[in-house]
Parts: sequence; C-alpha cells; structure tokens
Amino acid sequence: MDVLIESEEPRGRDLHKSKLRRPNGPPVPSPTAVADQTGRVLSEREPEWLERLVSDPASFATIEREVHEQARRQADLYVAGLLAKATARPETARHVDQVVAAAEVPLRPLEKKGAP
Repeated sequence: MDVLIESEEPRGRDLHKSKLRRPNGPPVPSPTAVADQTGRVLSEREPEWLERLVSDPASFATIEREVHEQARRQADLYVAGLLAKATARPETARHVDQVVAAAEVPLRPLEKKGAP
C-alpha cells in the first residue's frame, strides 16, 4: 500500500464531493531515508544560520524556532515512514481487523481507484 504525504495545498472538503480528499503528495520516504535527509538538511542550513547569528545575535530566537520547525518536519516524515512500514507488515492486519470489527458502524473496504 502506498502511503502519501499531504501536499502543501490547503485541504478540506472537496466542494464537488461530500467526502474528504485523500493526501495527494509524494510517497512517504522510509525512516532510514528521512534520518539521512535530516542530517543533510540541518548541515546545509548550518552556514546560513551561523552567518545570521554572527551578524545579528538578536536573531537567536528566530533561528532557534527555524531549527525546531525543521526538526519537527523531519520527525513528522520519520513517523509517517515508520507507520507506513508497520502497516505493510502482515502482523498489522490482525490489529486492523480488530478495529474494523469494533467499529460502531460498518466500515467499507478500501476502494482502489479505477476499480468497478
């Protein structure tokens, strides 16, 4: 099952349909790929942050927020990848079956796009 990241576009209800739209962004990367990417992203931004901090020490609070925000985005990607990896394992199917069985209303099976 492909797990997609939400695009940066605002979401909400599709005005032409009565159901929520599904994520339409790129596939979720693996946790290992995100961990590698995190180090690269922070290292790439370090010269910029360092230069700003040296030229304007009062910018520390802003830079700190930017670093935390970047780390939060990377953590979100990591957790999404971890969840995608877990849901791909057969052992997870039992838990999904329990949730479906315990639902207050009957849940429809996942519909593939283009399926009759």
